[in-house]
Amino acid sequence: MEKKMSFLRNEELIKVLIDQQALLFGEFTLKSGIKSPYYINIAKAIKTAEGLGNITLSLAGYIFANFLAADLPAERKIIPDKLFIFGPAYKGIPLVAGTAFALFEKFKVNARWGFNRKEAKLHGDKDDTYMMGDLHDGDSIIILDDVITTGSTKIEVKEQILQATGFKNLKFVAVVAVLDRFEGAIDVRQEIDVYAVLRMDQVMKTCKSRKWVTDEQYQKFEEYFSKHGLVQKE
Repeated sequence: MEKKMSFLRNEELIKVLIDQQALLFGEFTLKSGIKSPYYINIAKAIKTAEGLGNITLSLAGYIFANFLAADLPAERKIIPDKLFIFGPAYKGIPLVAGTAFALFEKFKVNARWGFNRKEAKLHGDKDDTYMMGDLHDGDSIIILDDVITTGSTKIEVKEQILQATGFKNLKFVAVVAVLDRFEGAIDVRQEIDVYAVLRMDQVMKTCKSRKWVTDEQYQKFEEYFSKHGLVQKE
């Protein structure tokens, strides 16, 4: 009997990240030098077809609900023919391919998609020297991400797209991530709307209620987030 695709509830998605060791607790040094009591590596959650399918179906469902659904207000809704989903190299490439497939398979939205190259292609057809994808002037672009931390690469990606295409009327609608650490990325939040399927402070509340973290792990997160989180305690 054929098994139909279904969405993971946020709680189920969190459990997948924990089970696949994509969400770890301990002491980790971030690129910024800050010591963090947790670390997220989405690559570990998409190392199988099932894992990639679950993550990208969640992204597709989020994009459809927030940008494509029929009952959205006109100013929020993206015309499907104008939608272009972009996945920054390298982890963004499987994410964007899987999300585009899930949008078509689940919602019959035939979205165009593409990605950038970190190194220029210097042979063959030069049309895709720096970028892959059928991008049109006037498109509404959603940039996919695995984890929102500083967000600096998303501003670089935006500039790369503008420079590579020379288009003047592109609309950078949003960055949509699997998980938002919700600790910074102020520059990108001021420039592009940032959305995520999961937000880390909410993830931790779920982990605490389900006893997926110890009291000590939760306390360390609370202490860390009170310093670095964008939500201040009352």
